[in-house]
Amino acid sequence: MATALRLHQAAGLREAEAIYRRVLEVQPRHADALHLLGVAAHHAGRPAEAIDLIGKAIAASGQVAVYHNNMGEAYRAQDKFDEAVLHYRQALAIQPISAGTCYNLGAALMAQGQAEAAIAAYRQALTIEPDAPEAHYNLACALRQRGAVEEAIGSYERALELNPDLVEAHFNLAGALTERHRREEAIFHLRQVIARQPDNAEAHYRLGQALAALDRFADAAACHRQALKIDPDRAEFHYDLGLCLTEQGRPEEAVKRFKQARALQPTLAEAHLSIGVHLQGQGRFEEAAECHRRAIALKPELGVAHYYLALMAPTRNAGTRTQEIERIEAILERADVPAEERAHLHFALAETHHNQGAYDKAFTHYRLANELKAKTLAHHRLANGLKGRELKFDAEGFSAYVDRLIATFGHAFFEQKRAVGSDSELPVFIVGMARSGTTLVEQIIASHPQAFGAGERDDIDRIVKALPAVLGTDTPYPACAALIDRDSAHRLVKDYLARLRGLSAKALRITDKMPNNFLRLGMIALLLPKARIIHCRRDPLDTCLSCYFQNFTRPISYAHDLESLGLYHRQYERLMDHWRGVLKVPMIELWYEDLVADQEGVTRRIVDFLGLEWNDACLAFHKHDRPIDTASFWQARQPVYRSSVGRWRHYEKYLDPLKQALALN
Repeated sequence: MATALRLHQAAGLREAEAIYRRVLEVQPRHADALHLLGVAAHHAGRPAEAIDLIGKAIAASGQVAVYHNNMGEAYRAQDKFDEAVLHYRQALAIQPISAGTCYNLGAALMAQGQAEAAIAAYRQALTIEPDAPEAHYNLACALRQRGAVEEAIGSYERALELNPDLVEAHFNLAGALTERHRREEAIFHLRQVIARQPDNAEAHYRLGQALAALDRFADAAACHRQALKIDPDRAEFHYDLGLCLTEQGRPEEAVKRFKQARALQPTLAEAHLSIGVHLQGQGRFEEAAECHRRAIALKPELGVAHYYLALMAPTRNAGTRTQEIERIEAILERADVPAEERAHLHFALAETHHNQGAYDKAFTHYRLANELKAKTLAHHRLANGLKGRELKFDAEGFSAYVDRLIATFGHAFFEQKRAVGSDSELPVFIVGMARSGTTLVEQIIASHPQAFGAGERDDIDRIVKALPAVLGTDTPYPACAALIDRDSAHRLVKDYLARLRGLSAKALRITDKMPNNFLRLGMIALLLPKARIIHCRRDPLDTCLSCYFQNFTRPISYAHDLESLGLYHRQYERLMDHWRGVLKVPMIELWYEDLVADQEGVTRRIVDFLGLEWNDACLAFHKHDRPIDTASFWQARQPVYRSSVGRWRHYEKYLDPLKQALALN
């Protein structure tokens, strides 16, 4: 037996087994020989034989803890977790102080889905061996499954303190950190995984997802491409790469990836949805609707597919609308539909009821949708450690920010910096409140053969956010703008202008339609004093109500509450009043209502302001085939219509909070 045990421990399983069998020829009920022969069978991947042999050992001598522990291991190898748990507990009844058995019990309980009991077993193991990294790691996994993510993070971190090379701990810690929206930390741990396992496709993919969540889409795309080099047949890898390409303004490449994902996994509802979004951006509404219907058939609770379908009202008849309402209402009765999808579903119902003229029902669903959006936003911010008034729109904080912009970008500032900026006339900035007609104006301009519509670009926002680092100062924006000189100004806009020119080699004017650039007009006037600015305006009640009714892709804190919308709008008006007084850049203001009432007159004014020759194509803007990736994809494909003017009157009885915030009462 001693010789056999030495061979067994030295991995000489075959020789050890031969000796155990010789012992059993002499003593058929030799408990240790039966047990160890069973362990050898287990190690050799023969769990059924192991169970038979260890069972005979227990029958011969039932009060040996290690027999029961190893019987549990043999049962666990066959996924017979009930039997495994019984034997682990029997082992602990005989010998309570066994960290290994506690650890094994925890693993079996986890496999049964008993996270709470598993946590207790792992904690017991750690009272015996507090510095066992695997026990801390498995405890973390159990805590995370139970939903105790913060505790799980602590246990993962302790496991890595004890063993920094525990790759699975890095990987799963990254997942837990991502759940808490601590993505920079998650990125660090995913890079640790990749440093040890360069061919771990899943790690590259998760790293790409984390980078994309931080809007680092080029880096994210590179990670997804690396994942695809390792495993080219994973549909989700193609799909997420498509999302990154979409954000990079490369829709044709993106849709190829979505189609590849669909080919690899025809049941991937999100791939059908994304192809539909691409088609609707091209104005191919019937094809887009079919994609959305297919996505819904595959995943009925995919609320955003219902929403996009609802936005394409004329593609559906009254009977179809009624069926869709009934289907959505049935989905909303389910308790398992996540809050984000429920919000999309309420927006879909609201749009459908609005199009049917059922305004009370519509407003009820708009309100429910916005309440859910606000709760989701609050949850995300809580996960990032934000509290109190930071969980909703901070009207006082926004007002103070506008104060700082006004204080920085005054007459004296522009007088001092008048020779700083570029002389490029290429960019045309279309600014204003969201839902004020910016997409319509851009579509008109993009219809001109000497112009190009670049859509909503965040380049200026990125320049502003990076400004302190670029200038090498701790002074925050906007005060740090005082440090900009001619050299730094040209460095700041060089890449921006190159990116615009890369979109069209021949266009004389390229639009940058980011509505919120009204906040950045001071920087725009400094860096690009010859750029043209078009300020889109619309009745404040219609503007704010349209924002409230809009299912924005990204969370906007002020958009989910009528009072907040009114307060935000007042600060927007205050800042625009300031810009009118101090900016020397070419700027015009267009009212949406004027454009609706006199399309040709206002369009001619736009073309003249741009310094371009008149072209009749600008009046047929709705026939232009450029992709439109904003919420106005449907409206921008229609001739000018009047139904959006005064829409607020349908909902007037609900608008007192908005009117008060706008100071209209």
